Amino acid sequence: MFGAKILLAVALAAQLSLGSPIKPRSPYAVKDSHFVPDKFSKLGPAPEDHVIELRIGVKQGDFDALEKHLYEGE
Repeated sequence: MFGAKILLAVALAAQLSLGSPIKPRSPYAVKDSHFVPDKFSKLGPAPEDHVIELRIGVKQGDFDALEKHLYEGE
C-alpha cells in the first residue's frame, strides 16, 4: 500500500510539472493556417528521397536599407 502511494505521488508530481508550460516555448506564433481540403486523402508517408522545392517570400518594408546592407557585405 505504501508503494502505491509513492507511485501515485510521483505520477501526480510529473503531471503537474509537465502538464502546463509556465511560459511559451517559442517566441513565434501561428499567423495563419490552412486546412486540408475534404477531397484530399492520406495515402501514407512520403518516400525518404522525395524533395519539395519550397520558396518563402517576405515583404520588405524598407527596401533601400536592405539594398544598402546587402551592398555593404561585399
